[in-house]
Amino acid sequence: MTEVGWAIIATGRHPEARMAPAINKARNSRLVAVMSRDLERARAFAARHGAARAYDSLEAVLSDPDVQAVYIASPNYLHAEQTLAAVRAGKHVLVEKPMALTVEDGRRMVAAARQAGVKLGVAFHCRHHPAHREARQVVRSGTLGEIVYATASWSALAPGPRPEWWSRPEQVGGGAIMGTGVHVFDLLRFVLGREVVEVFAYQDSPPIETTDSVLFKFEDGSTAHVVCSRKVAYPNNDLNIYGMAGRIRSVDTISTDLKGSLEVTTAAGSTVRSFEADDPPRAMYVGLVEDFARAVLEGCEPAATGEDGLKVIELTLAVFESNRTGRAVPVGRT
Repeated sequence: MTEVGWAIIATGRHPEARMAPAINKARNSRLVAVMSRDLERARAFAARHGAARAYDSLEAVLSDPDVQAVYIASPNYLHAEQTLAAVRAGKHVLVEKPMALTVEDGRRMVAAARQAGVKLGVAFHCRHHPAHREARQVVRSGTLGEIVYATASWSALAPGPRPEWWSRPEQVGGGAIMGTGVHVFDLLRFVLGREVVEVFAYQDSPPIETTDSVLFKFEDGSTAHVVCSRKVAYPNNDLNIYGMAGRIRSVDTISTDLKGSLEVTTAAGSTVRSFEADDPPRAMYVGLVEDFARAVLEGCEPAATGEDGLKVIELTLAVFESNRTGRAVPVGRT
């Protein structure tokens, strides 16, 4: 097998604008099938993106022998059960963030994929921005010396009308933190190569908050400050890392589009690299799809595994607990 046959579960704006085109552009992938509860909607989506088949039930799409991997983009509260059904059917799963809404569900997903011998990945596309990969290499090289602290933000004005489930706490799980914050949480773990052991957080109006301000404490004693908001018109969606021997500024790179620049400053001076792509809105998603398909074809692990998704669930729930109690909360004990 030289390419992976994909099915898309749910046909919302994100699969329409980014993931279906990304699967079609990926060198090792092809879009086989689409599933929506509305069969006519699934057929129209399939026609627009060249998928051979359209389904209106999960059971039907999981029975398709030409589908090796499914991308799950359904409402947040459905991720866990749909993932479990897919891995039990022998399908590899790339699931949208948040992977699940509870630690228990996350653990069930990881365990089920392991038992079934299939790959489980989480769609943390920011890992596929070359600026973030280069920043990770710089940190690992020791060029910055001892890491002291970092800051990261992904904010924007709230988009237009969302589906009704976004207004239901038990289905969405949160507001800005689920929209963009979880990406930033994962990005800091990815670039710094450290685990968060404690969080302190403030949210403006949970459970569907519009602004989160979060302080992380890492296992080595370094810290990070994360902000995500749906009320900011002109945000600086940057990643900054400060060490005793240098600094990284990744400017305007935390986004759905591949853009921005990376500046590395040490005693030797500063270097700046700008990033462009032929198709900025889909470039990182092509990388995401190709990486996961490679994991399926070669038996390696995807860039963001189920275990990475589980870590982010633990961080997110600790944030909610800290806001509720007004105290610092150890990660993984909520």
